[in-house]
Amino acid sequence: EFKKNPKQFTRDFIDSIAPDVYGLEDVKEAVALALVGGEGAKNNDNPYIHVLIIGEPGIGKTKLLRQVEMVSPKAIYVSGENATKVGLSAGIDTDEVTGIKMVRAGALALAVGGVVLLDEIDKLNPQDIPSLREAMQDQKITMTKIKKAKLNARVTVIASGNPKGDVFGNIGNKLQYIDINKSILTRFDLIFALKFEPDPDRVKFIYESTTRTTNHGLTEFMHNPPIPPELMKKIILYAKHVLKPEFTPEAFKLLNE
Repeated sequence: EFKKNPKQFTRDFIDSIAPDVYGLEDVKEAVALALVGGEGAKNNDNPYIHVLIIGEPGIGKTKLLRQVEMVSPKAIYVSGENATKVGLSAGIDTDEVTGIKMVRAGALALAVGGVVLLDEIDKLNPQDIPSLREAMQDQKITMTKIKKAKLNARVTVIASGNPKGDVFGNIGNKLQYIDINKSILTRFDLIFALKFEPDPDRVKFIYESTTRTTNHGLTEFMHNPPIPPELMKKIILYAKHVLKPEFTPEAFKLLNE
């Protein structure tokens, strides 16, 4: 059924990513590309597309990441504020009984073949930056605490955060309001800087999403996506491991333009 109308299928696929988040069509399209990945997965090249979303409060960044988690076959959500507690890269644990030291894998190692959803990246502890940078660039994490070891970290990173002072100013380049380590910033393939703009349609969408009444008061409801989450997971797996995309001359020309 999908093959009968490829353009409609593409639209439905994108619309099925975070259907409860109003607008952000370009961001959702970028997330769709990141979830599917590139052809490099078949020949051990880097097939990963990393996406960064920096936006003012109220845009729906956290909800977007949480709903991406629902459609991704393998995803781990981490908040930058608590990343060290959860473990972003890897650490060493000592068994209380035997005293034996063991490697404890963090999100970047546990999500191999999937996606790490890193919320509040602007609050990331500086000590986690080298591991994140290495994982995004080389798809591995190097550990030196006991003896040098390397963990596989072949993951896609989709991150979100706030600009400095939670707002984008009206002067200069938006990048100057993004307070993220430059070595990490350059590892992202797609960066979105989103300013909150008052929008009557958005207000109506939020109102309708949160004011369905029940006998016990207000309740939130999910918008029905064109493609259900479980089917989205299967489509993503199929696209990642079976399809062989062709980089046509027409595509090259369009990208060049």
